[in-house]
Amino acid sequence: MHETQVGSIMIANELMQPQGIFTLRDLRRVIADGSGDLAQPLDELMTRDPVHLPPTATAFDAALTMTQHQIAHICVVEKGQLVGVLSERDLFSLQRVDLVHLARTISAASRVEVLIGLREQIAHLIDNMLAHGANPAQLTNIITLLNDQTVTRVIELMIAEHGDP
Repeated sequence: MHETQVGSIMIANELMQPQGIFTLRDLRRVIADGSGDLAQPLDELMTRDPVHLPPTATAFDAALTMTQHQIAHICVVEKGQLVGVLSERDLFSLQRVDLVHLARTISAASRVEVLIGLREQIAHLIDNMLAHGANPAQLTNIITLLNDQTVTRVIELMIAEHGDP
């Protein structure tokens, strides 16, 4: 992965049907929590049944799907066969703030003040998407998704601080 500068490896069967995906995130998990051995075969460490979209999906469909699943790679599958892999880097290579990272940051925020600080990054992301031709419906979906994740995190933080209502 390092030599070819990719963040994922797709595992497919002889018919090119996707079986799994092994990402840098999977590698970090194996190393960090000791759940695997680097000598293990990939099919024991990969994420099975990877999320996929058809080639007719738009870049914004891919961005929304990645954000919903908090993943950075999505398979492109046509008639059951793998035809490619799309990464968040592919989608947002021109942007400084990426959608999946922002969603993960929201989900992991330790204080409400952190969430308040993310408003500027969300605004920057929306500005970039507008500049790249996103339509209002797509932007509304993204804003709604990030807002839902923010509200969910605020509720989680309040329950942790004040207990169940």
